[in-house]
Order: sequence, then structure tokens, then C-alpha cells
Amino acid sequence: MRNFFLSVHKYLGIVTGIIIFIEALTGCIYCFQDEIKDYLHSDYRKVSIQNSSFISPSQVYPIVKSALPNANVNRMMYMGKDRSIVAMATDLKKTTFFVYINPYNGKVLKTEKMLDDIFYIILYIHICLLIPGKTGKLIIGISAIIFMVLLIIGLILWWPKNGKFKKRYFTIKWGAKIKRVNFDLHNVLGFYISGLAFIMILTGLSFAFEPVKNGIYKTLNLGKSKNEEITRFQFIPEKVDSLNLLTDLDKAYAYARVNSKNADMLWLYLPNEAKSPLAIRAYHESLRYAKVDEYQFDFNEHKTHSLLHEDLSTGKKANNMNYDLHTGQQFGIIGKIIFFIGSFIIGSLPITGFILWRSKVRKLRKKKQKKLTQIV
Repeated sequence: MRNFFLSVHKYLGIVTGIIIFIEALTGCIYCFQDEIKDYLHSDYRKVSIQNSSFISPSQVYPIVKSALPNANVNRMMYMGKDRSIVAMATDLKKTTFFVYINPYNGKVLKTEKMLDDIFYIILYIHICLLIPGKTGKLIIGISAIIFMVLLIIGLILWWPKNGKFKKRYFTIKWGAKIKRVNFDLHNVLGFYISGLAFIMILTGLSFAFEPVKNGIYKTLNLGKSKNEEITRFQFIPEKVDSLNLLTDLDKAYAYARVNSKNADMLWLYLPNEAKSPLAIRAYHESLRYAKVDEYQFDFNEHKTHSLLHEDLSTGKKANNMNYDLHTGQQFGIIGKIIFFIGSFIIGSLPITGFILWRSKVRKLRKKKQKKLTQIV
């Protein structure tokens, strides 16, 4: 049975190794994207806090249209007191732009194409390997499932045959030969990282597959669903360039500010042709996504749908926590560092595993050559 598990572990590792390596490497880099971008681009990402109110969405809209006349404004993101407003807009060629605006005086600090930001390229590699459509996500998702199987089999193979644990199961023998060190790096580090890897895989699968996300939701809610958590308005919106939109934006923004007084970050989603309503996500902390109040507005029907964090079910809170858990930022900067190291180790497993496999292949070839020589 052990030989069977070893064969499965080996061949599944060969098939998915390169994808696991890419996922781990891009995860390592993207983990600290906010900190890196704040350091490199503080001139347009950060602003000095002033003793005045932010400019309103109805003021942001014409500023963006002035910077990008042929683009449709999709989103306005109030990132925090010391951060610029980031507006997202898409032109007729489906090119997405970000406009960075000082939230106090309305000055445009930067206009850039989304794909000029290397971190978005890294993100798309991580999400879909730059393969358009659902194919890339499917490949990543299946590879993640296989990696979970590899971890389980790896733990079975790591477990001592007689059930007696020794020091060598938990330590790397650095003074040994390179083959032994490589073996320990694969086995011992694989054991230590397994728990963290399961969290990364599960949260990653929740991004890739809606059934996984729904499964987590229902499992934590003991099979129950709250209607208010799955209700979404469906209506034909007003034209985006209408005067009503600007008034509605300000009304919605004011409503969210009053009802989510402690929110540091507000994202406004403008209505579009896909029958999506005007919506706001009010995040309790800037650049943190676990705690969020959600609002949807249909001013034509005078409807407002509110979903406050404090009223959410355990399953919905877990879904909202997905990104922060996946990156480790749920546990602050220490969590990010731990997840960075964990992702780095995960990326090393296909390499050390490949070296182990190559060593065994070479050993078998030498044995075959020796037998042939003896026969001759």
C-alpha cells in the first residue's frame, strides 16, 4: 500500500509540479503588493490627512470623465484618510484604467492602465495563468485539488511505519550528504507547512469554484441559508451619464457613511448594463476585506438593501474573510510574513520532489546498465 501511495504521490507531483511552483511564487510576490506599492508609489497612493471632508462621488465622476473622456466609470474607491481615491474606468477598447485622486482637493495624481501595474499581471498569473475565460481558473482549481491530495498522501508517507516518532521526522540533518538534506527539506518542511497549505488551498478553491464557497457557507451554517445574505436586486439601471446618477451616488454615499460610521474604506460600484444595481461595500479597515457592510440601492423603486457585518452568519463571515485568510493579512503583518514563508516553502516542494525523483531514476538506470554489463 505504501508503494501505491508513493507512486501516486510521484506522478501527481510530476503533473502539477510546475503549476504549484508558479502559484507559490506569484503568491509570495503578491502577498506584500500593498506594502511594496506604497513604498514605490507613495506620491500618488498616499496623501496628507487634512481637517476637511472628502470630495463627494458626484465631484469624483466629472474628474474621472475629464481625465478619460471616452471611458465609462465603473467604480470609485475611497481607500482611507491618508490614501487617494482610486476610480476605475473602462474605455471602448475594454482597457481598464485607474485614476488616483486627492480625496480632499480633487487633484488628479496619476492615471494608469491597470495592466501597466506588474502586480496585476502577477495576480492574473496566480488566478488563471494568463489563460482567458474559465480554462485558466479550472486548471488552477484542479491543480489545487491535486495538491491537497499530494499533501494528504505526503503525510501518510511521512508517518512512521511503526508509529514511533523520532527526531529525524521533525529536523533537517544539515551536516548530511546533499541527497539526505534534500530528502529532509521535502519531508520535514512538507510536514510543517501542511496545515498552512490546507488553509491556502481551501481559500484558493473558494475563489476558483463557487460550489466550494457555497459549501463552506452552508457547512458553517449547518446547512442553513439566510435569505437576506443571498438577495440581490435585479433591475434595469438609469443611463450612467444621466444627472440622476450623480444625485443617487451622493445619496448612497451619505447613507453608507451614516450607517457605517467607523468604516475606513468605501467602494462604490456604479450600475451597468448587466442589471447590477448601485452598490457600496464599506470596509471597517483600510486594505482589509474581512469585515464589510454591504449596501444595494434602487432609487427608482426607493429600495435599499443593507447587510451589516455584525448581522452576518458564520458562513458569510467566513466567505468575506477569504482574501485576508488566503494572504495571511487576517493576522496582521506577522501573518503575512508567515504566509510568505509558507508559500516559499510550498514552492520549494516541487523542486525538492523533482530532485528526489531524478536521483531515483538515475540510480535505476545505473543498476540496469550494471546488469547489462554483467550479462555481456
